[in-house]
Amino acid sequence: MQNLNIKNNNTACVIIHGYAGGTFEVEYLCDYLKSNGINAFLVKLAGHGATAAELAKTDETQWLASAKEQIEEIYKNNSRLILIGFSMGGLISANLVNEFKAVKMVTINTPYFVFSLKNIIKTFFSKSVPLKQRLRFYSMSIKKTTPKSNADFLRLLKSTRKIFAEIKCPVMIVQTEDDTTSRPKSALRIAAKVGAGAKVKYYPVGEHLVLLSEAKDDVCKDILSFVTE
Repeated sequence: MQNLNIKNNNTACVIIHGYAGGTFEVEYLCDYLKSNGINAFLVKLAGHGATAAELAKTDETQWLASAKEQIEEIYKNNSRLILIGFSMGGLISANLVNEFKAVKMVTINTPYFVFSLKNIIKTFFSKSVPLKQRLRFYSMSIKKTTPKSNADFLRLLKSTRKIFAEIKCPVMIVQTEDDTTSRPKSALRIAAKVGAGAKVKYYPVGEHLVLLSEAKDDVCKDILSFVTE
């Protein structure tokens, strides 16, 4: 694999948050990469970060369009891109990776299959993610979604399943084993679709919000290694 020497060229890491979430989900990774000399940028998806009603005014086509618009601005000053997507952000990345000729892609707890009842029960009292942050996530998931928005998300998921096989660049697939939102077996299915360019990395704890968990430093370290190798 070619060494990108990412710290000394016009390569940028573009980080996309998840469904009904916000940049708070991925800020730690962005700051971590920046502290290691990497150009890193956050993307905020249309309709996200406010209310369920605002989210419902948008759909998956607008989420994609808003990400594309922001990435185009980043692309003007960075000749090479690495797309990094958390949860649904990984689906967004998969849809745009070839269009922007990204040199690498990272997915973090990105679903192919959604919801694991077994892990929901198992991790309800887990301490891998602070209770306050876990409650914020579930509260946001309930209060900031509607059946209409959930249908939009599922439509994006369904269409993206067909796209993974078209990805041409190396892909790192990060997945926690105790994830309650994206079934852990999603990582292996995505890898199978991507093919030889896929690298899967499992972590025993971290739940869905892994970048807010006790595993965040290990994840960030491994992502840094991948994007710079």
